[in-house]
Amino acid sequence: MQYIYLGDIGDNFSTRQQIRVFRIPEPAVYTYQSNAPPVIAAVGAQEIILTYPDEAHNAEALLIDPWTGDLYIATKGLNTAGIYQATRAQLESGEPVKLTFVRTVAFKSVSAGDISPDGSLIALRRSNRAEVWVRKPGDTISNALAGASINIPVIGQPTEPNGEGLGFDPAGRGYYTVSEGFNQPIYFFARTNSDLPREPQTLIPPGALWRYLDFGEDLDVIWRAPEFDDSYWPEGAAQFGYGQGDEQTTLYFGDQYSKMNTAYFRKQFEMSSLDGITNLALRVCFNDGIGVYLNGREVWRHNLAADAVFATPANSDRGAWQNIWWSVPFDPAQLKVGINTLAVEVHRYAPDGPDLSFDLQLVEGAVDLPARFTAAPQLSNDSCTLQVAGPVGSLVTIEASTDLGEWTLAGRIALDSSGLGTFEESPFTSGSRFFRIAGSAVIPN
Repeated sequence: MQYIYLGDIGDNFSTRQQIRVFRIPEPAVYTYQSNAPPVIAAVGAQEIILTYPDEAHNAEALLIDPWTGDLYIATKGLNTAGIYQATRAQLESGEPVKLTFVRTVAFKSVSAGDISPDGSLIALRRSNRAEVWVRKPGDTISNALAGASINIPVIGQPTEPNGEGLGFDPAGRGYYTVSEGFNQPIYFFARTNSDLPREPQTLIPPGALWRYLDFGEDLDVIWRAPEFDDSYWPEGAAQFGYGQGDEQTTLYFGDQYSKMNTAYFRKQFEMSSLDGITNLALRVCFNDGIGVYLNGREVWRHNLAADAVFATPANSDRGAWQNIWWSVPFDPAQLKVGINTLAVEVHRYAPDGPDLSFDLQLVEGAVDLPARFTAAPQLSNDSCTLQVAGPVGSLVTIEASTDLGEWTLAGRIALDSSGLGTFEESPFTSGSRFFRIAGSAVIPN
């Protein structure tokens, strides 16, 4: 899942005992909503309380490391900037975080900063100056900031009278700046060096045109096949759904107390070549259950039984999350040169539910695999060891059960810089003992 971070970290008089950062799952928003932006509750929002390890500081620059998920704050010192860190595991713990001092940087009055999407560039700015530090593969933020910086342009005063914004574009091919104030212009500075990152491919954009079927016809599994004739299906633009007023295409739902259980969607796209594509991300907003098929083969399923048929409801109600982009990795090897067909079925949970949403993107980009067990549990004397892999630096919660009914917290581990960790339960009680991460369960031999 991708997040938006909002920092309440300003402190002009350096008197605050604690500061706050809000982390919000990325909502699905569209340019077609610009004239009437919807008001959507910040589902899954997390308030993170932070304290400095030394004294209170004023700060206006908040940075997230895309390699590790760690958060950094650059303080607004009169002569230098102090760099402080909160690790990804600390952010995910739900507990107050004591920041760690990383280093000082010889750059005064920092008012904004960012790290490029590929993690290779770190930028800091003040009103009329900006600098960037190049980060080599494997370098920490501290090591990169210890090196020499490169001056990069900003508009400066008076055009940006109080320049307090800088952010890289999603591909890292340039950066945007903006000044504090009402109706300030946004400026873009394209990178001019020779090693520009390649523009990522978008195979299916958000808000794309899809064929859809929404009037309750049970097509068994034939509709998933690439050769299926969907020419009689209507065509519309995502987001699809009803009940929220943010849709481009409103779906028919039948009786308000017994709505259609399942809607079908199909989309074809052409690949002239697969060369150079190493990572793809499937990004979906939906409720409640979903099955995704590429060229007739299942590639992803969530909140929907493996043997679900047309009338099968979703496993649970996830309506509160329907306008959040859910991101999962997608193996490019599943694609073929030529025409590819993506088919999607969306299942409701409650027949009288008030709303429905669906949209899907297929874009080039890396997405972390979720936390998972990598081997069967190992028993040794009176201890049980579990090997876990997942996003670098993430905090993994492991639950245990003796009957697959009642689950209790077994413990938490932070994964290392390789995305690996070892969980040990000792003493290990005799008899059956099940463990799970996000619903996955294993049992010691």
